[in-house]
Amino acid sequence: MVTYPLDEVLLATLFGVVCGADDWDGVEEVATGALDWLRGFLLFKNGIPTRPPSPSSAKWEQTSIAGHTANTLAKLRADVVAGNAPPAVQLKGPEIAEWNATGMTANLDDLANKEGWDKVVAPELLPVMKPTGHWVAAPMNIHRINWLWASTKAMEQAGVKELPKTWAEFNADCDKAVAAHLVCLAHFSQDWTDATTFEVVLYGMDEPLFKKAFVDGDTEAMRSPGMVKALEQFRTMVSKYMDPAIAGRDYQTTNDMIAKNKALFMIMGDWQIGIFAAAGLKSPDDYKCAQAPTDWGKPGFILNSDSVVFIQAEGPGLRRGPEAARASHPVA
Repeated sequence: MVTYPLDEVLLATLFGVVCGADDWDGVEEVATGALDWLRGFLLFKNGIPTRPPSPSSAKWEQTSIAGHTANTLAKLRADVVAGNAPPAVQLKGPEIAEWNATGMTANLDDLANKEGWDKVVAPELLPVMKPTGHWVAAPMNIHRINWLWASTKAMEQAGVKELPKTWAEFNADCDKAVAAHLVCLAHFSQDWTDATTFEVVLYGMDEPLFKKAFVDGDTEAMRSPGMVKALEQFRTMVSKYMDPAIAGRDYQTTNDMIAKNKALFMIMGDWQIGIFAAAGLKSPDDYKCAQAPTDWGKPGFILNSDSVVFIQAEGPGLRRGPEAARASHPVA
């Protein structure tokens, strides 16, 4: 938070009142216009003193960035380099630890302890929000990524009785869909959708390998025969079970492929249920859903959370770090 020497506050106040100002906004306006003259008496290193916003007047302003997380990170880096870091940014997963390592993230321990975040946040998320043992991110939700969605009528058309439990069953069902002149897997090819689909494939085929490669960042795991096998499955899905239009397709058109029974399956996180509900679709009459296939025969969850990280950097009129977190009340 920017502070101002008392003598600067008093001089600016005296000058403003002499010039007819009757409140601080008027003092600030008059004194700002005469800043060069006032600097003949005092330094005013941080400019004319400004009144911090009261809690009732504080507003949360946000900037939407088109695309996926990669676009957000690129904008964040550019803003930081330009000296215009935002007070807060939405980050996920390993991105939180990476930005915490820069030393720019605010420590939220006091607020987290006061509001009891450790008691209400899922234990699996705590290491992500507290990469070095201190709260540096506030989770806003929790998602399960590995869901398989299906058009009920397309299943009937293809002769698929139930949702597949293994990747071998998935491939067999896809062959039935292709024979019935349906697209097996509705997909739109973007960085995040391709990555999400491959994550689900690898996790379902080899959970320990998934953790080594994508959680621990083990480069040897990334080169392993198990990874090659998962990539082969993914290639089969792209080449045989998706259609050529994936490159230019958008999310809504992909949703319509399930809603209009043109495709059998779709791989997407749990937020998809809200999209289908908004379109008037109901389960199980219009669609069905279940855990995406796993070859190891047990329930499994790929979790993610949209989280807010608060940046410690000074800026006029902005709340920073824990102060911004208190104003936003990210966790009830």
